[in-house]
Amino acid sequence: MEGANTYEPGDWVDHKEGYYFVCGFCEKAGAGRQGKKFCSDKCRYRFNNQQRKLKSTQMHKTFRRQERNRDVLKNLSIIYGENTWIHVEILREHGFLENGAPLIQTKVNNEIWYTFIDYSMSYKNEKIKINKNELYRV
Repeated sequence: MEGANTYEPGDWVDHKEGYYFVCGFCEKAGAGRQGKKFCSDKCRYRFNNQQRKLKSTQMHKTFRRQERNRDVLKNLSIIYGENTWIHVEILREHGFLENGAPLIQTKVNNEIWYTFIDYSMSYKNEKIKINKNELYRV
């Protein structure tokens, strides 16, 4: 396409070619219908597969952090017992990942509980209290 580099995405090129666009996968410039995002079905499929794989990988990493934090809480509840306040440094020493966001955050009796699969913890004044969730009790 002659002079394509002078257009911005969404600009009208002419009545025969349509609107200027840049492919969302291969970044090749072209002209087509308004709102066109990809130069071919192949690029569209590749882009969507790439996004799906990225999302799946991110979800897997998040769940692995959840599992690791749950395992740390489970081990500490065995060592120290449930509903016992322990210093947060012990949590860190046992490998708790602070960037492993909890699945659920709830407030019970003026305490905020952070849930990691089947274990929850409450945090107050650099100390934590661990509980096994009622739903998972056997």
